[in-house]
Amino acid sequence: MIIMKLVCLEITKTLKNKGSATVSQLAQTTGFALSSVSEGVKELEKKSMAKRENGKITLAQTQIVHEFLRLSAKYDPKKILKDTKEKIVLELTEPKTKTELQKSLNISGVQLSRLLKELKGIGAVFMEGKKYTLNETIKKFAQEAKKTQELKETEPYAIVLFSNAHKLKRVPLNSHAKGALTGFSRFAEHGVEYVITSDLLIEPEHEVSKEEILIHALLASENKKDTSMCLIFYEKNKNKMEFKKLIGLSKEFKILGLFLNCIAYLDKKEPKDNEHFLPWNEFKSIAEEYEVRYTKKQKYGLQDLEALFEEIGKNLEKPLKVFLIGGCNMALQGIKQATKDIDLIVKDNADFEAFNKTLAEMGFKPLAEVEFAYKKMLPSQILVMKGKPRVDIFTRIVCNALTLSDTMIDKSVERKYGSLSVNFVKPEDIILFKAITDREGDLQDITTIIQKQEPNWSFFLSELDRQHDNSKRLYCLDVLTTLELLEERENIHAPIKNQLIDLCIKKSILYLAKKPVSVKEITQKIDFPETTIRNKITGFVKKKKLKKIGGKPFKIISTGK
Repeated sequence: MIIMKLVCLEITKTLKNKGSATVSQLAQTTGFALSSVSEGVKELEKKSMAKRENGKITLAQTQIVHEFLRLSAKYDPKKILKDTKEKIVLELTEPKTKTELQKSLNISGVQLSRLLKELKGIGAVFMEGKKYTLNETIKKFAQEAKKTQELKETEPYAIVLFSNAHKLKRVPLNSHAKGALTGFSRFAEHGVEYVITSDLLIEPEHEVSKEEILIHALLASENKKDTSMCLIFYEKNKNKMEFKKLIGLSKEFKILGLFLNCIAYLDKKEPKDNEHFLPWNEFKSIAEEYEVRYTKKQKYGLQDLEALFEEIGKNLEKPLKVFLIGGCNMALQGIKQATKDIDLIVKDNADFEAFNKTLAEMGFKPLAEVEFAYKKMLPSQILVMKGKPRVDIFTRIVCNALTLSDTMIDKSVERKYGSLSVNFVKPEDIILFKAITDREGDLQDITTIIQKQEPNWSFFLSELDRQHDNSKRLYCLDVLTTLELLEERENIHAPIKNQLIDLCIKKSILYLAKKPVSVKEITQKIDFPETTIRNKITGFVKKKKLKKIGGKPFKIISTGK
């Protein structure tokens, strides 16, 4: 059975309250002998309810733990899951009569009557006709417990590390078990050889992406060396992975905090939780064995940037305007000390050709190999020259989503460098452009802008609202993800977040309803409460922006109004 021993219940209670603890700390807190606690921990590990990492025990990120925590929030688990009561609960995943229960459990009628009376007394069990059934909260736990029990019967060697829509499990090497290989088991395919003693599998079986491989390995990491190998995998493959996808997966697998700590550690910033990481020099030494080297990247400050713009201004054949949308804008205004590149927008193809021609004549050449995150931004050109900052040129639009609007142009501040007119877009516009990219460094720039300037959040929201309807993708969700990351990583709370959530729900429904779509299909694509989505749909139907089609379940489609 899933939880029988009192020591297991006490361990689970302690981990729920403390988060993590060593075996000796658990013994001290629960009052049980060290040997009993050690056995209890092993039992919980077998049942996919606890895991060890760096000598500490924590509750596993599995569905059974989730259901157990929901149960324990309403009931005292000892009154429901201790001894024979647990057997009754697991039998009642389907309603049963007293006779059926007695036959299944092989206990006396007197004992069964007493236990059922106690369970009814706390609202755990109730009568449905002539059959006993469970309260919904307890039933969900019991169903999950039975699934875990059945898995142990078919794959007794498997340890479930996480379960929800997906199940991540650890099995002995080369075991015949359900699922696709992932995590450390796939590192060698992507340039990171690492000796493993077990395999990681993900269910349901599917083609596993690089991003999934990394996040699954990070979740399964048991010590600092494991975490270091995850960091090396990230460094060797980051130009082929989507940062926003990594964020989404780390949220899904409940390790967003750990992933953000990894990024902070690689940026040589102090992570919020240092216990997962080796001292930097020790990690750097291991990374070099895998040809990951950390050299200081060339950055350019105010004098370098102004000198370049002066040179461009002298070489232009006629006056030309550019609009700075990134780190160069910030560096020239003294918001940050330096930048490695210049992100700028020109208004049209004629301006692009003139600017590109001038830089080519100065000795700039197109970048030979463009990183994945920059390819997704769809720049018109990326130009490089030794000893000069890299120049990323966009023609009117960034990421096939956000346009340099007339409002942005009107708000910008001009600075002249000969024939070159350099225009600084406002802080809220820089944030908007950076919020839709897939570059990890943009989050730090957004943090700096918010901390050192005063972005107009009202303009930010209205610009997003105005432009979004013409976009080919739901980039409002990228913006929301960025603001949520600011909360998680920097404790920065944007004042328009609730309004942004409302806007995202509306825009998402209308975007998805360009083709017939059901409520279920919408909830599978956007992570918002179904009740809220249904309420918004009702409002749109009343305003004739949507219409219902088909029977039950109905679908909706946009009216184009």
